[in-house]
Formats: sequence, structure tokens, C-alpha cells
Amino acid sequence: MSHLFLQWPVGSWISKKERLFGLKFSLINFTFASFLLFISSYLNIPAFYLISLALILVSLGTASFLPTSTDVVFRIAPSNKKGFALALLSQCFAMGYFFGPFISGRILDIFGYASIIWLSISCCCFIAFTILFKRLF
Repeated sequence: MSHLFLQWPVGSWISKKERLFGLKFSLINFTFASFLLFISSYLNIPAFYLISLALILVSLGTASFLPTSTDVVFRIAPSNKKGFALALLSQCFAMGYFFGPFISGRILDIFGYASIIWLSISCCCFIAFTILFKRLF
């Protein structure tokens, strides 16, 4: 629900920044959100607050990633392949929704707890950020 209210203001704010700012911003949000979900099971405070903050960060990350990634794909694709490139981008989301629950469920079956998934996602986002951008903003 928070994504519904964040998409327009965040997209408008991101559009005034440099082209790759949205991707940087989304990776940072996904990194911290996943890390908060990881530590929520280990701290002696009510996890509700950490999970709520993490969901807001995921919403900010998603609201900044979707328009920026579409713009980047549209700009770099050759003019005769733009439709194909956007279809591939859409398929990436579809494959994530299709395979994500299976892979996550398998990890839960093997390890018995979800914190390893959240720590892995947090580390992967952080590594992707450092490799792709090599500096903070």
C-alpha cells in the first residue's frame, strides 16, 4: 500500500536527479531494508518497528527502481529493439515472481530460518552497488 502513495512523489523527485540516481537510491534502500529484516530476528526489541521501516525502504526502493530501470533500458536499446528490450525487462520481473518463492522456500527448507535470505540479499545489493557505482552518490 505504501508503494501506491510513494510512486508518484518518488518518481517525480528521482526525475529531477541524474539518470542513475534512482538505481543507486534503490540499491541503498534494498540493502538497508534487507539488513533490517535480517537483524529483526536477533534484537530484543519488537520486530514490528524494524519490519515496518524495512517495508517503507522496500517501497522507496521499488518506487525509484521501476521508472529508472525502464528509462535506462529504453535509452540504451537500439530504436528497432526498444519493444523487445522492454519486454525482456518485464520478463525479469515475471521470472522473479515465479522463481523467487520456490528458491526462498527451498532455502527455508534447508536452513530452517529466513535470516540467511535477508542477509544474502543485503550483501548482494551492497556488492552490486559498490561494483556498479564505486562511490556513494
